Amino acid sequence: MLALLVKYKLAITAAALLGAVGLGGVGVAAASGALPLTALSALNIQHAKPRPGAARHPGLAAHIIHGAVILNDNGSWTSYTLDVGTVTAASSSSITLLRIDGGSVTLSVDSSTRWGAQDKAPKDYSRLVGRRVAVLSQNGAAVHIGGRGIFKGFAYADLTVIRNGATREIQLDRGAVQSISSSQISLTRADGVAVTAPLASTARYHQAGVKGPASASAVTPGETVTLLVYNGQVVAIRIAPAQNATPPAS
Repeated sequence: MLALLVKYKLAITAAALLGAVGLGGVGVAAASGALPLTALSALNIQHAKPRPGAARHPGLAAHIIHGAVILNDNGSWTSYTLDVGTVTAASSSSITLLRIDGGSVTLSVDSSTRWGAQDKAPKDYSRLVGRRVAVLSQNGAAVHIGGRGIFKGFAYADLTVIRNGATREIQLDRGAVQSISSSQISLTRADGVAVTAPLASTARYHQAGVKGPASASAVTPGETVTLLVYNGQVVAIRIAPAQNATPPAS
């Protein structure tokens, strides 16, 4: 059976800011409209059964509604729509999700739809009913349903999340740093788009593979980073291993 469980992780370990309240494993400040996040990483969809007795919707996964992502698909940067919800109906021709905002989304399925990490369509579609899944689609057609690495190599993600009836939007930008100052950062995104964004005074930094927070000085031109942007400001930066970086433009 294909068991699909969405598990989004943010991987900077830092103190919550401005009296944050929990959003699964993510803190959202009630004051000043700020979104302090305790961590940041590339998006990941896990393909696994929930443990007996475990919560079906862990962490941020419990609050994602909808989004858009730009991924490298066989050498071409492609935009996809993201929907996350509980499967209410599934067949070889369509899948219907009930999102946590109450919206219902039905997407067509065909022989080109990729399933999970192994790209194996389920033998019994009815067993997907009740599962929480993430689906990438284009023009109403499901392209990829669940699977580890579904967001591998992304350049950009725009996610809408909901908490206590309120929706918030966060963005992720991944690319090579061109310049950074005390007030802003510029990078060339993996898909070639230039991005310049102001840095929140409370921005947090994390070096991949290193426990605990990093300092702002760890972000230098040429480094590959992922920016987490909320309300137009970068609130967290994850620094990737240096060998993955693209040299800055001269």
